[in-house]
Amino acid sequence: MEYKDYYKILGVEKTATQDEIKKAYRKMAKQYHPDKTKGDKAAEEKFKEANEAFEVLGDEEKRKKYDQFGQYGNFQGGMNFDPNDFADMFGGFSGFSGGGGAGGFSDFFSAMFGGMGGSAGGNRNVHYQTYSYGDPYSGFSGMNGGAGMHSHAHGRHQSGGHCGGCADQPNYDLETKMKIRLKDAFEGKTTKVSFNAGEGRKTISVKIPAGIESGKKIKLKDQGRRAPDGSHGNLMIEIDIQPEPHQKIKGKDLYESIEVAPWEACLGAEKIISTLDGKIKVKIPAGVKTGQKIKLAGKGYRNMKGTRGDLYIEPVVANPAELPAFILEAYKKANS
Repeated sequence: MEYKDYYKILGVEKTATQDEIKKAYRKMAKQYHPDKTKGDKAAEEKFKEANEAFEVLGDEEKRKKYDQFGQYGNFQGGMNFDPNDFADMFGGFSGFSGGGGAGGFSDFFSAMFGGMGGSAGGNRNVHYQTYSYGDPYSGFSGMNGGAGMHSHAHGRHQSGGHCGGCADQPNYDLETKMKIRLKDAFEGKTTKVSFNAGEGRKTISVKIPAGIESGKKIKLKDQGRRAPDGSHGNLMIEIDIQPEPHQKIKGKDLYESIEVAPWEACLGAEKIISTLDGKIKVKIPAGVKTGQKIKLAGKGYRNMKGTRGDLYIEPVVANPAELPAFILEAYKKANS
């Protein structure tokens, strides 16, 4: 197997800082990007080599492991060696038999870092990333995310695009769901959220815009996992509105059930209910039945466009836990 000299590939010294490595990578990525060198196989190979080198040298743990191995064998770029002679060294080269590098990377990388490795363990399906020419580095995509709420990192599938058919290129974004009360969604609020993007738990403020709807996402830029070049993905928070147990929301319309006593259902009554605008008095018509709806126009949910739905009161005829004595007597007479 050929030993890869990643420092030589990027044209930096072994003592290079992360900033110097990043700068060298960006220069190569721009120079050999497929958008600029369409059809040039040699340039495409240079581009892939630069990505592989940066994947290792831009990650502190991979770089440390790579440096230790290079120093142990005093390897130089282009030298060949038998990886099985170094089985179990540093946790790598374990029974490697060749057969092609995973994810478009070399056999050396695949053997050294266990397929696609990942600095903290955990496989990443990383191909060389795509971006529009002129943006020298938009960030490798990656996986493995923590969360304080209900969070997961994800891969973003791309086909075609600027690299002509790269598949399953992951990213460094994190996604999570946040449950919020109906009234908080209606009015908007600023709240705190704790999560772990792979660099320890942190807490940040999140502004919930008034009128946001369930399923909508709030994007927090640069709050996702760290990419090899030091940039970060985004944190995507999906909103899940939680009405009270007696409430339902369908689009902009609200449905609220209220209990009415049998005599109130028979004779009619007035009830005080709480709405998103505060408490109001609602007239229950005589003869109302369970399942009927009383429409209160313009009292529903107001979305971010300012459009407001209606509120539907749904009476539920129910006997109180304890009936007054005179009511019991009336029931007995009616039943006799």
